[in-house]
Amino acid sequence: NGDGTKTSHYREDYQAYTSALSVAMTDYVTWTDTYVSPLDGTTMPLEYYAFPEDAAKAMVDYDVTGDAIVYFAQIYGEYPFINEKYGIAETPNRMGSLEHQTMTTIGGFNYDLVTHELGHMWFGDMITCRDWHHGWLNEGFATYAEALWAEESGGLSAYREYMKYMEFWDGGTVYLQDTSDPFRIFIGIIYRKGAYFLHMLRGVLGDETFFKC
Repeated sequence: NGDGTKTSHYREDYQAYTSALSVAMTDYVTWTDTYVSPLDGTTMPLEYYAFPEDAAKAMVDYDVTGDAIVYFAQIYGEYPFINEKYGIAETPNRMGSLEHQTMTTIGGFNYDLVTHELGHMWFGDMITCRDWHHGWLNEGFATYAEALWAEESGGLSAYREYMKYMEFWDGGTVYLQDTSDPFRIFIGIIYRKGAYFLHMLRGVLGDETFFKC
């Protein structure tokens, strides 16, 4: 601006999932990659942001993103925001991870986090629940995306092992009766039992019908 300041503009051309808007600013290390759609060859930028001290590890753990988008596009349909981008920005661990539309923030490093938040682009951002009583539709699908990626990358035995890891034995319904406390909405049952509902549905319908649905 000629006075020692700089103005940046951020534009979102898709309807936005408004409960997941965020601004993150720091001295990031940045790098890019390119997603090539397996459906029609359309390309899209992938953008990554990490703290300088974590950049080397992030470059390894975030590297799964491109392959995971290709896989999810084949089973869910095209990445919903393909005319813009997908990216990951590191945040402090205390902030956790969240599926900010087209730019996930992640407070840690592992493939589960990467695939979970990526899965939210379809279920949580493009498609979301009418109200928080049905929050499992966001978190159950995203958690199940972790298991599907385990199957894609490690085979059926890896999928079964992952589902065993996510077993939920505490009982209760995925329909949240009390949504008055926003800090009690995101609890284990909507993640893990939500994923098990999809696991069960797949078993009842069979793969062909389940994935077609």
